[in-house]
Amino acid sequence: EKSTDAAREIFDELNRKKGGLKPDEISYATLMDSYGKAGQVSEAQEIFETMKKTTAFKPNFIHYSSLLWGYTKAGNNEAIESVLGEVMDMVGRGKLEESQVDSNLWNSVIAAWANSGEARDIKNIIHIIGRLQNMEIEQGNKLVTIHTLNIVISAFTNQNSVEGAEAAEALFCWMQNQEDDELKPNSDTFLGLIVAWSKAGDPTKCQGLLKKFLVLKETNTIRDGRMGHSHHFGAVIDAWAKSNHPQRAVKANAVFDQMKPHGLTPDVVPYTSLMWAWAKSGARNSEKQVEKLFLELSHKLKTGDAHSYNAYIYGLSHSNNITWLEKANRALAQATKQGIHLNAYHYNTLMAAWSSHGRLDEVESIFQEMQKGYKDGNLDLLPDFKQYSTILVACSKAGQPERATKVLSEWVDSFRKGEIAGKPGEREFNSVLQAWLRSGRPEAAQKAENGLRQMFKLAESGEFDCFPNARSFTSVISAYLPSARYKKEIAVHILLLLNKLEELAEKNKEDPKMQPTIVTYTEVIAAVSPTGTSVHDAKEISRLIQSIFSLSRDDDNIDLLWTTDPGRNIGKAKHALRRSNIPGKHLLLQELDKVKRVALGVVRSQRHGAWRHVDDDKW
Repeated sequence: EKSTDAAREIFDELNRKKGGLKPDEISYATLMDSYGKAGQVSEAQEIFETMKKTTAFKPNFIHYSSLLWGYTKAGNNEAIESVLGEVMDMVGRGKLEESQVDSNLWNSVIAAWANSGEARDIKNIIHIIGRLQNMEIEQGNKLVTIHTLNIVISAFTNQNSVEGAEAAEALFCWMQNQEDDELKPNSDTFLGLIVAWSKAGDPTKCQGLLKKFLVLKETNTIRDGRMGHSHHFGAVIDAWAKSNHPQRAVKANAVFDQMKPHGLTPDVVPYTSLMWAWAKSGARNSEKQVEKLFLELSHKLKTGDAHSYNAYIYGLSHSNNITWLEKANRALAQATKQGIHLNAYHYNTLMAAWSSHGRLDEVESIFQEMQKGYKDGNLDLLPDFKQYSTILVACSKAGQPERATKVLSEWVDSFRKGEIAGKPGEREFNSVLQAWLRSGRPEAAQKAENGLRQMFKLAESGEFDCFPNARSFTSVISAYLPSARYKKEIAVHILLLLNKLEELAEKNKEDPKMQPTIVTYTEVIAAVSPTGTSVHDAKEISRLIQSIFSLSRDDDNIDLLWTTDPGRNIGKAKHALRRSNIPGKHLLLQELDKVKRVALGVVRSQRHGAWRHVDDDKW
């Protein structure tokens, strides 16, 4: 920005002079070029319009090229197409000579379309390459360069797909077969192809390409591009880090260890990618590996950077050991002290980790630090719905319903004021119900049911997508359970809640969230059993048991039904039934035992990737 300001000052000084030197075509082109490359497209556009209106000379391809690079930096493809249309229109009307075109103008357009990754833009690029080759024949000018072709490979890379990687490799092979040595792949071409397969999710392919590249490098049969060779290793390490391979961390580490024998010193990218590989590996003692790499990198840099801190905090946050989370807290404070520009992701990662341990105090402390950072000028720390959602989950796990209600109210107010884009949904409203459930207070059930009614009202108003689902009803039923053991009217009320849920489930058969689960039914059995004494109660419990089994007959419901520990849930229902005075309870207990065997069989089958129905006669 300082350099563009200095260039503008000299330009304006030339304009102010009376007589003598005045800005010419080159002066305008130079200033526009500086603005364009700095991404200050509005300033470049201003100079361009001034030139068109007030000077004796008119813009040529050089000026249009500078303007196009500005729009490329700004990512404004619509403006690029408009300017390109203007250029071609002027060529068609004879206002510009097509022979004046150079590769710089077309590269700016190709770069913009390459960054989009859109299929339509890819076709436009291929069309331009063909046109440039025809113009080369007609004019004898060099228009298609290795830089142009590498940009096209980037376009295929940005498709983030196997098809994009295959297209990039096809172009790579075409380049290998060119007679013109200047169009044969260079080191940047290899890098682009490695990244293409990385984004396609094939780290093995990436490693094979790296091996080929190293052979060419050692035999001096490949030209260097603009990027250093450490980027090639970093891209392969990153490919392993982002894969789901069970040995991804070990594989990434092996690539990292090859850098020094090839005379390369790892920089931030390989270190950070390897940290991510270990952080996501789930391997035993992965935290130690992440910390070791972070300390090595910090020693080299004399400090960390935002990317390395991100990987470090993530790696420590996924530990079950509180000691590592405390280290992550210190790392967050250290980064802030060093003036490293962190963003909301760093904070939310650590908040979620403490939330999983039920430490609401730590979650709120980190959130307060985040709010303070935002007030101190770090706009990337603007709290959003993710932080509010994380705090709500923490409040729910800690059984603090008043705090959960307050957080949800703050979120709703912020959304209504337009301060936060994301709005709370059923998951967040359910967190408040579950906070009341976990509080264990005498008034918990009534408060939770009030929350259920509020969810209906807000959903019906259309303001929030919080229509109560099976989890909502089950939370309220579970909250009533302690009272149902002693009061028949509470057990009856629980059955009414279940009936309401079943009605909604029937109306919303396609929505799995609305279907009662094994947890719902076993909680109701546990509620009805203690005060049940009649044949009617026995029939109702038998119906509930049959409902569990009937749902298990539908393949579509299997994942929904057995997402919890069926043995524990059914055991709870059996315990309540065993102590009851319900007639024929021994037969009901036998039915529950059969359901338990079915449920456990499903769990075992799911673990082995298979499901087999139980024959009807076995029921």
